[in-house]
Amino acid sequence: MWTKSAGANMRTAFKELTQLRTAEQYLEPGFFSWDLAQGKIYADGNTADIFGHDLSLSASGLSLEHYLDRVHPEHRGRMARSIADTLMHGVPYHETYPVQRGDDFYHDVTVIGRCFRTTEGVPLHCSGVVIPHAEDRKDTDQILVHCLAVYDLAITSGNERLANQMLAVLASVNDMSAATGRLQ
Repeated sequence: MWTKSAGANMRTAFKELTQLRTAEQYLEPGFFSWDLAQGKIYADGNTADIFGHDLSLSASGLSLEHYLDRVHPEHRGRMARSIADTLMHGVPYHETYPVQRGDDFYHDVTVIGRCFRTTEGVPLHCSGVVIPHAEDRKDTDQILVHCLAVYDLAITSGNERLANQMLAVLASVNDMSAATGRLQ
């Protein structure tokens, strides 16, 4: 049932969702350097943000497991095999998979890297870039904008029945939108 507070809550939720999506679209690529002898991956602030890690910990070096833990479980095996190929055979690393940031949502990233070796061919150091994907949510956002406009018209004209229906639609679209963020 429509209430003024329900409408205000929906507007607030929509505003927060829009701000979150805008912030996601502006994530910059991150860079990392993996010292194999120390078993630590050193990463910049962008990589820390992409993986939901603390900047000071990322800059000081984290183990591979800290990064594997953020990769969606269904993709960890493929990621591990690809890393093994890069280390054993010297092939470039190039994978795309979803990672969990810390907001419980998974977001797709592409990681491109290379392993550097000693003159004897022993893997020594790996470096690369992590590229976040901008989420393509324009269609859902447009639906939310139009539904919110109809909701406002219903309230302004005093049509409580339509306002209630639009509130239900807005909640449904918002739930659908959250699901596309791949909530775990």
